[in-house]
Amino acid sequence: MQHWPHSIWSKIKTLLGMEVTVRQSVIWLTAVLLMFLWFGFALWAYWQWKETAVSQERLMERNRIAVEMEVRGIFKTAQVFLLAARHWIYSHPNEPPLQNRQFVKMVRQFQDNTNGRIVVRLINQEGMSLIVSSGSAEISTDGRYLDYLGNMLHGSQKSESMSGKESSSSGGAAKVFIGQPYRGSITGRWGIPVGILLEGQVGDLAMVQAKVDLEILRERLAKRTFSESGAIVLLNKQGDLLANAPGPNWRRGNPVGSWEKLQAALMVSGSGILRNQRLDQQELWLAYGATTEFPLVVVVAESKNNIFADWYSTLWVVLALIVLTSLVAVLSARRALNLLGDLEESRHELELMAVTDSLTGLYNRRHFNKVAEAEWIRARRYNRPFSLIMFDIDLFKNVNDKPGWGHAAGDLVLVNMARSCHDVLRDNDMLCRLGGEEFAVMVPETDIYGALFLAERLRERVEVLVTNFKGSEIKVTISLGVAQSIAAEDSFAALERRADNALYNAKKSGRNHVKQAVARSEDMANEKGQINHVASVTASTLDGADQQRSD
Repeated sequence: MQHWPHSIWSKIKTLLGMEVTVRQSVIWLTAVLLMFLWFGFALWAYWQWKETAVSQERLMERNRIAVEMEVRGIFKTAQVFLLAARHWIYSHPNEPPLQNRQFVKMVRQFQDNTNGRIVVRLINQEGMSLIVSSGSAEISTDGRYLDYLGNMLHGSQKSESMSGKESSSSGGAAKVFIGQPYRGSITGRWGIPVGILLEGQVGDLAMVQAKVDLEILRERLAKRTFSESGAIVLLNKQGDLLANAPGPNWRRGNPVGSWEKLQAALMVSGSGILRNQRLDQQELWLAYGATTEFPLVVVVAESKNNIFADWYSTLWVVLALIVLTSLVAVLSARRALNLLGDLEESRHELELMAVTDSLTGLYNRRHFNKVAEAEWIRARRYNRPFSLIMFDIDLFKNVNDKPGWGHAAGDLVLVNMARSCHDVLRDNDMLCRLGGEEFAVMVPETDIYGALFLAERLRERVEVLVTNFKGSEIKVTISLGVAQSIAAEDSFAALERRADNALYNAKKSGRNHVKQAVARSEDMANEKGQINHVASVTASTLDGADQQRSD
């Protein structure tokens, strides 16, 4: 039964429709493994990045909504009280509010309930700010607010308004104004002004105002930041900064990068996510949204590096594992290729040992018979000439038995003679060592004339060959038998017997001769005509044969 890996590999090669070597298969399999490994890593990295981005966007959006609700609650509280104070003033047109104990008590109670987050004041027509001290009912001034009041009265571009609750006395809609942060001249604390204009006969009062403490607002916002690199920003509709946390209490300018991009996004949708906004040499992701009741924009900002910090950490670990795995795969493939190379080299050596003679390097008898028989069959099929030369060394035993020489000298003679004879042959001729001092030459596409000529050249070459061994010169001769395949032969072995008989006749005739094989008795008539023809060959024919061998 065929081993199953070889069976599977054979099926794969059949499906591919081509012959694939084992070395190629190792290279291909390694390349496919690395391709799938890195492709899988790229898909995993992208999927993880996408999951991280989506989850962070959801988290930032939830945080923005929570911040928006808290900011709206603070400003809603201020709005409700301002409407209540406005209603009281309209209900008591002839009573100065700050001289009325009930009004002062109401203001102090509101400020105490908000823990000082919101301070209420009145502003007169001259722009003077009149506040109610939390510790007493005395009236004190806190600077001039003519510019702020003028902005509210004339609708400056830096003021925003919204429709509020209607006053019970005037019946008109109360407009709430949110200004830019300012620093109090008495307390020195920053705050965001929220005001409602007073219209009608209310004395010299022009506006009732609440100041939202900026530091306390920042502390409330800072509790909802993700990290030290994140920020929560409160803007007006013009993009001016009202509050940010963490960060300085107040700084002018735009803390969220390009306001135009954010404004354009707000026009498309009231809320959303802006990615990769450059600010202070870092990239930010912004979750933005405009409040529904106030002209405010809440922005939750987070550094891109912080958002993907865990993703980067995991990515580097997995990347290191992928690189290590790839390195192991490449080294393993290289090791496998080296082993395959050694295996192929060993296999080649074994195959060479199986078909060659270890001493002379010539083909051995078994391989020679296999190849020669195949050539003999091909020659008979296509009616082509085919000849065989067999020879051995004359009196070779004398070389081996001579004192001081021995088998070492005989082996050297065999090697030198094999090399010398091989140089005479054509590329398609085949020389082999049959055993001992016996040799054979297969001469395809050559008739008896060419084979006889070649045999003579071999004899002459060996005759003049000198082997030096331990200061002695060794010279040997060979006897050769030549036979051409004839139609009457039924096997290559028959041709071998005829060539061997010719070799025997060469030795009987005195050695160092070339003899042609004689056909069997029933083929003598045909063979006799060939022999007579050989005897009548002219010198010019031999010269032509010599030229053919040289070519």
